[in-house]
Amino acid sequence: MNTKDNNRLNMVNAVTGYCDLNPTPTAGIANFALRLADVKAKKVLIDGMNQLGSATTKGVTIDVSILKAVMISKAFKCGNATLAYANYINNNTLKALVDFTKPKLDKLAKEDVDDVCQQIHDAADANVAGATPYGIVGSDITDLQAAIDLYRARTGDTRQAIISKSQANEQAHLMIRELIDELLEGQLDKMVNTIEETQMMYWKGYFQAREIIDLGTTYTKLRATVTDENGIAQKSVTVYLLKSGVVIYSKKTDIEGKVSIVRITPDDYDLQAEKAGFVTYIDTALHFAPGSEKIYPIILQTASGITIIREYDIPSPGLINFDLTGVNGTPASMAIIEVTGPAGVRMGAVANPGDIPGPTHYDREAGNITITLDQFKILIGYGGVNQYLTAQNIGMAATHIKITFTNLEA
Repeated sequence: MNTKDNNRLNMVNAVTGYCDLNPTPTAGIANFALRLADVKAKKVLIDGMNQLGSATTKGVTIDVSILKAVMISKAFKCGNATLAYANYINNNTLKALVDFTKPKLDKLAKEDVDDVCQQIHDAADANVAGATPYGIVGSDITDLQAAIDLYRARTGDTRQAIISKSQANEQAHLMIRELIDELLEGQLDKMVNTIEETQMMYWKGYFQAREIIDLGTTYTKLRATVTDENGIAQKSVTVYLLKSGVVIYSKKTDIEGKVSIVRITPDDYDLQAEKAGFVTYIDTALHFAPGSEKIYPIILQTASGITIIREYDIPSPGLINFDLTGVNGTPASMAIIEVTGPAGVRMGAVANPGDIPGPTHYDREAGNITITLDQFKILIGYGGVNQYLTAQNIGMAATHIKITFTNLEA
């Protein structure tokens, strides 16, 4: 197995380990545990192929009882989907080939169980088009064959042709790619996204585990997938990585909503994603470690509601009070702060109009920043007894400030 596949496999181990240690946040998602079990089963097959591909002697060291359990589980799944199809077309011959329960398979002698599983595999493979709508995909059938091959290699079954190292390595490579594309990106990632708002710490921890670490490089990489709130992939979304408000990297998503930014210098960056008709997505202080491949899902919220703009010229010295009438926020509301001119401003929430904001409030130099309305309120200390927003020119020349509030309630 090459270094890239080993890095991916280490990531899979990190994800399953994290999920096992933190089962509570996903307990309410009915299919999460089932798909996690699928990931672990496929991981057993990958480990087996990996050991076979790197072994210097015959056989593999993985526990035969684990291989048998995976083989039976895969045979049961393929067999039941094919049985459902056989019932639909009333094909009694096909029914007899695949009608086995897990206990029945488990009770078979070790020299017979692989033959029955092979029989189920061949029947499912021959009827894959009809069986697929009943709960299997093509990789289920190939996984079953891999499990049978590994079981036979482990038990020394001479009827099975020996799998070459190159074949085992290629099979492991394909299964790793299937595991990531179909089970992680296609299913587990999407289920975890549904609890982002209610389980933020778990969500962040999960996707940190999803980072692929390559110890052989000092660079890092971002792989992002952008969808709207309905799960529809969004193309032509510009994804930015910024430092101190300056764009360092940027790239647009493809037709599948995917984007890759490579050769990123390790550091902390702010991330933004923008597309007309959507609220700008912002996440701050993302850490990109050397050799990591950060997997990052982005969900854009459709822009709606109203926009309110407040802007003033502030002489030096000078102080202005903002009119915040009608600034009624929603979870998607944003505040865009723009300061122009040679000086900066100090913003803060004060108890009375005309009060000077204290030094603990927000200093903003020339430039602009886009943040959520809640982040904006935290920065300036707005709320509680301080109900007025004041901006003070803290430079030696006149300056201009503009704040655009978007996606507000009417």
